Amino acid sequence: MIERYTRPEMGELFTDQHKFDAWLAVELAVCEAWASAGAIPRQAVDRIKRKAKFSIARINEIESQVQHDVIAFTTAVGEHLGADSAFLHKGLTSSDVVDTAQSMILKEAGQLLEKGLLALKEVVGRRALEHKRTPVIGRTHGVHAEPTTFGLKLLVWYDELARHEERLAAAIDTVAVGKLSGAVGNFAHIPPAFEEAVLKKLGLRPAPVSNQVVQRDRHAQFVCTLAMLGATLEKIALNLRTYQRTEIDEVQEPFLPGQKGSSAMPHKKNPILLERVTGLARVLRGYALTALENVALWDERDISHSGAERVILPDACILTDYMLAKLAGVVEKLEIHSERMERGIYFTKGLIFSQRVLLALADAGMTREAAYEVVQRNAMRCWQDNAPLLDALLADREARAVLSPAQISALFSLEPYFAHVDEIFARAGLVEAGAGEAAAPKAAATRGRGRASAARGPAAPRTRRAAAPAAPADQGAVQNVSERPSEWYETATLAERPRRGALSPADETLGEAEHQRAMRKARGARRSTSTPAGSRTGRGRSRAAAGPPAEKAPPAVAADPPADGAKPASRRRKPAKKDVPPVADAAPVEKPDNGAPENGAATAGEPPKKRRRGSRGGRRHRKTVPGAPTPVNGPADGDDTYIDE
Repeated sequence: MIERYTRPEMGELFTDQHKFDAWLAVELAVCEAWASAGAIPRQAVDRIKRKAKFSIARINEIESQVQHDVIAFTTAVGEHLGADSAFLHKGLTSSDVVDTAQSMILKEAGQLLEKGLLALKEVVGRRALEHKRTPVIGRTHGVHAEPTTFGLKLLVWYDELARHEERLAAAIDTVAVGKLSGAVGNFAHIPPAFEEAVLKKLGLRPAPVSNQVVQRDRHAQFVCTLAMLGATLEKIALNLRTYQRTEIDEVQEPFLPGQKGSSAMPHKKNPILLERVTGLARVLRGYALTALENVALWDERDISHSGAERVILPDACILTDYMLAKLAGVVEKLEIHSERMERGIYFTKGLIFSQRVLLALADAGMTREAAYEVVQRNAMRCWQDNAPLLDALLADREARAVLSPAQISALFSLEPYFAHVDEIFARAGLVEAGAGEAAAPKAAATRGRGRASAARGPAAPRTRRAAAPAAPADQGAVQNVSERPSEWYETATLAERPRRGALSPADETLGEAEHQRAMRKARGARRSTSTPAGSRTGRGRSRAAAGPPAEKAPPAVAADPPADGAKPASRRRKPAKKDVPPVADAAPVEKPDNGAPENGAATAGEPPKKRRRGSRGGRRHRKTVPGAPTPVNGPADGDDTYIDE
């Protein structure tokens, strides 16, 4: 592997020096076993252990002539042993030394990888606990789905890394076997007990059955395990890269002082480390394919696997080690933009609560199909009009037929999505130290105008609040329904009167007060006044006698239907049109011959009559002409006045 991606401790395991050291360790362990069995003199073993050494340059020189690396090694070592070299490599074949030493090295590498994996898992777990209740939008197919927490996202990765710990341990155990069974695996020159004693001293187990080599399904499992681990590292990196997109901006990988992101664009802060992890995971998957193809060898052995293994085994370990360390560093120092996460939850103006509405409608008596149709119909309109789903549902006759405004508005809450967070963390085995009581949800989950969190004590008296400053829609402005005053849902006019036509376009503020006032004005909603009994004043009465004017009441809201027997307030109607032609065959109207001027005009010397207007509760009286035909669209033409009652 190139030096750029090689960390020193792991790279050291795959140097020629370390490889030949392992080969020599196998040869010396076999000599020790022969001495214990009485097959070679103890003094000879002592001299071999004292004198055995090698020069890599000399091994390479010999190999260039004999074209066999194991023979070159034993020859180079034997040059330092003199006559005792006759006992070196006794009863062994090349693969006995090579495969056993390779298993020793892979075991060491696997143990280093276990440390790196544990370090990554710990930092992911720590950040998961840190953001256990940080609200964030969950996405499926890249589309906003339902709220979750950033801690739960990290917990998924934590649990997956824990499974990789088990897989890696199993893979190390599988590959940590040796063999000294000879050229075809039948122990023709070394007994099985001899092999078991030697391998135990080397920290390995004997392969129960082998031919000339340790079977390559073991190595394939090891490399495939690293490739699977790499796939999870890529998964984490890919998601974090996505969250770093400018339009999402929920996280940011560390950007060091003095670091530059682009040779052309000075503003760039690119996720280069996460992208690097993503790319190297592809290389690991390629190594897995090669390892799988190495399983099939001719008969008891060929060396078609040998050249490939010299590349894929060191490189797979080195790359995995590098990826684990880099990703752990990114997660450790990852910038979390929690305010952007919360803003993203309300980007779709409440569409993410659609399933809660669906279930509530079904629980209230609708069939699931009918409930789905109601919610989807309103949701599609909201997608098109960029309007809040809550507004659409409050104006929907079918939804309002089974759920009250308060019931509908209560569905737009984040709390149910966080109710089982503690339980999920406990199931994953990740619990805060000394966590005897569950942490309170973040205030962001229940924060709202005029609404007090339980942790903050009782709510303060509600007062009129100014609307939040507008934010342009093209900058990702949202309409957070939880920012409305809590009494809005009970008093909003639209909650009692279904709208006709398309939804009113949503405003671009976090607050709703100005928006709702505009909608009430557009619909021509009336404002009512609260006047004490007996204080109504009419024309001609002294205003002073009526006392000081009453305080102006807040904007009118949709009232409940009047009680039985109560008289509803009168509503002013438009005067009848005067240009409607009379009904066919109707007798012409004769003007009264009494000298009175037409249309109430004043006679000579008399002031003109004024049209009297009373209060809005006044009764309409019309002057009609006897015998006149009734127009098709209303009463006959005449004086249109209001008379105080």
